Amino acid sequence: MTDFFVSPGASYIFGGISVATAATAVAILLIGTAVLVRGRSTFPSFLYFVLTCAASGWLLAFAMMYASQQESVALLWARVGLLAAAALPPAFFHLVTQYDPHRALRRRVAHLCWAVGLTVGATAASTPIFVPAMRRFEWGFYPRASAAITLILLVHATITGGALSILWHTYRRTEGRAHECAGSLILASILGSFGFVDILPAIGTAVYPVGYTAVLGFVIVSVGAVWRHDLVDLTPEYASSQILATMKSAVIVIDMDGTIRVANQAACSMLGRSMQELIGTHMRHILGDDENSSTRRILNATGVLEQTMKWAGANGAHVDVLTSSSFVRDAAGNPVGVVYAASDYTGRKKAEEALRESEARYRNLFERNLAGVYRSTLDGEILDCNVACARIFGYATRDEMLNQPARSLYFSADDRDGMLGKLQKDGFVTDLEIKMRRKDNSAVWLIENVTLLEAGVMEGTIIDITDRKYVQEQMEFRAYHDVLTGLPNRILFRDRVDVALARARRSGQPAAIMFLDLDEFKSVNDRLGHEIGDRLLQAVAARLVSSVRQEDTVGRLGGDEFTVLLSGVSGDGSGASTVARKILDTVSEPIIIDAHELAVQTSIGIALYPGDGFDTDTLLKSADVAMYRAKELGRNNYQYATPPPFDDRRSLQTQLEGALEREEFVLHYQPVADAASGEIVAAEALIRWKDPSGRLVPPEEFMPAAEECDVILPLCDWVVRTACSQMKSWHDLGHSSMRICLNLSTKQFQQRDLPLVLAGALEDSGLPARALEVEITESTAMQNAELSLMSMRLLREIGIRVSIDDFGTGYSSLSYLRRFPIDTVKIDKQFVHQEDDHTILVAVIAMAKALGLRVVAEGVETAEQLEFLRGHECAEVQGFFIAPPLPASGIESLLRAPKPALAAIQPRIG
Repeated sequence: MTDFFVSPGASYIFGGISVATAATAVAILLIGTAVLVRGRSTFPSFLYFVLTCAASGWLLAFAMMYASQQESVALLWARVGLLAAAALPPAFFHLVTQYDPHRALRRRVAHLCWAVGLTVGATAASTPIFVPAMRRFEWGFYPRASAAITLILLVHATITGGALSILWHTYRRTEGRAHECAGSLILASILGSFGFVDILPAIGTAVYPVGYTAVLGFVIVSVGAVWRHDLVDLTPEYASSQILATMKSAVIVIDMDGTIRVANQAACSMLGRSMQELIGTHMRHILGDDENSSTRRILNATGVLEQTMKWAGANGAHVDVLTSSSFVRDAAGNPVGVVYAASDYTGRKKAEEALRESEARYRNLFERNLAGVYRSTLDGEILDCNVACARIFGYATRDEMLNQPARSLYFSADDRDGMLGKLQKDGFVTDLEIKMRRKDNSAVWLIENVTLLEAGVMEGTIIDITDRKYVQEQMEFRAYHDVLTGLPNRILFRDRVDVALARARRSGQPAAIMFLDLDEFKSVNDRLGHEIGDRLLQAVAARLVSSVRQEDTVGRLGGDEFTVLLSGVSGDGSGASTVARKILDTVSEPIIIDAHELAVQTSIGIALYPGDGFDTDTLLKSADVAMYRAKELGRNNYQYATPPPFDDRRSLQTQLEGALEREEFVLHYQPVADAASGEIVAAEALIRWKDPSGRLVPPEEFMPAAEECDVILPLCDWVVRTACSQMKSWHDLGHSSMRICLNLSTKQFQQRDLPLVLAGALEDSGLPARALEVEITESTAMQNAELSLMSMRLLREIGIRVSIDDFGTGYSSLSYLRRFPIDTVKIDKQFVHQEDDHTILVAVIAMAKALGLRVVAEGVETAEQLEFLRGHECAEVQGFFIAPPLPASGIESLLRAPKPALAAIQPRIG
């Protein structure tokens, strides 16, 4: 320890507590001084400095009291400390009012607190009322409190409680900076309240006085409320000075003589002059030559005058400014000066000029743009458009288009709603290809780019791509469609099949593929040329499309080959046969092309998914194989790749098997007449089936089914025996020169015991062999040429005549015709009906005569056809002009007639 003597008789010994207390006092004083300097001596920072001085004075006095060695000296320092401590509550209360929005109302209360606090402090310092004597502890002297000390505590508690009440009210009612400051001061007050423990030594409790630490905590926490938040006393004077200094606009105030009295920093920067250069300068030095009368105009004005002016800078450059000038008046309302508030207008002026130029360029771009440009509302009102836009939509002028609602330009409201939905979601739509409506309701394809502006305004551009779209569609169409018929080509058809099979796998419903080939189409091209052939293909394609549902697909693979895709057929696949029969009937109807009546037929192969394959290639191959089997079985029919399990052909076959036992089959006979005399020389036996419903079914509807089952041979045997017996009865009536003509099926003709079967029928009926003539088609004869040749020879040996039916429609060669032992050729009716071109007909008659064969012409329906055949020495004729197929009784009536209908075909004498 060190002894210090500050006056005679006074000695001090500074121990730990005195040094710590003194150091705390110095630290608090430094903090307060820093706040005062940083706050630029504002009133709140001054109040905080007073607060820290009071705390520092209290602690310094008590530090000297702890170090004093004489009781009288310690008592003196104790009373000085109480005087300084008495200033703490009013200083804290006054500081707190600065955070209160209603601080003006608290000013008188603050003054009262100062009066009470200082009065109590002065009393404590000058009288022994509160501290009459001192106590001695091991760490030094400490005041002995009297009963009156309670008054000091009550005053301090009342003032501090009032301050805390204000802080709590501010904390709850405010936000932001005021809220944070009030919270910081409340926390500081809580820490400072621990300083009241120092009252214990005053009442005799030997507690170490540590109140200085609580005061230090209060100061450290409370300094944040002032230091971090820059609390400023926002008086009108302070605010006006700060506003003037921080304004971005230049402010100049002149007196009535025009001398500049006030200028802010912004005015100095704008004019390039210092504050000293402007203050005291006449206003005319910064006004342009044409602005000399401006002051006079303001004096004559009754309010604020706004105008653009030119101010002269220090370097002689002029600044375009936008000024707002008004009078500064005294208390009596008389003008004493003019205040100018100006902003640099140079940039804005350039921007306005640039904007005008931009608007002009935009208008030129808008009007002269080759693309269509428009502006409209989301509700569909067209606000503006250029001429190009109007013309794209077929309107002569833009005004005409402006009268139209935007929705009228769309074919579907959904198209516009979809575009608006995307526009409102993203704010823009780019490269939208859309089909819209012209004035004449024709379609126009556009690429549209739209942007959504403010207030629900749309701005967009459109480009007409109709021609490009047409070319693109044509290219795509040609890539996937047959050019001649417009049907899907192989690529597109396979793609449709793939899609149909995928759908069939999901639904479990079968699909069917048909493979079609036109019978004898090559002969049409050879006879009439490819142009007629192409038109025939187009007509057939149209008939195929009309024979199927809209969801089905008809394709052309090339040449005379067509395909049909049937999606979603019935569960057992039976629907395919219904469509096949419809196609056969539809295609076989005569087609008139340039006065040529063409009759074509088709053979159809059917493959079913999944029974005949699981993929496109397998199904097409299976259908192709089935088509060739249909051709082998006589053409103009359909065949399944696999015999179907459904109740269609199978049911028909079952009925046919029972029909023979029930004697439901009957024979009709069509006469064959001698072309020269008109005499009936033969009759062709034609089978009919009278089904359970009573309908007379023609052979083309049931014979393909009979070919596929065992009924065909018994049925053919029945036909042979019945026809031979019938002809024998006509012979017995005196018509012994007549012969019966029988059509042999492919399966029947390929029987090796066919000659024996026919010979047995002749023997049983008693009909001579010369009266029997069997007819086979060229394709049947050519299936197994060697077997056919052997069968024909055996028949000739028996005496049975052999005829080639439908001559000219098959694929036989003349070399085979010369080898085959045949007696007759029957010319197909299509050659007879081509009255404008009988070249082939004449050639066939001449060829047959050259080979020594009898010629029979089928399908004679007019007298002109008969006369033509007579003229070219055709031996025999058959057709509706002679007589239709008749029951046996009808033929007998015809034979008994003296010369009934036959007279019409007698040769002309003349």
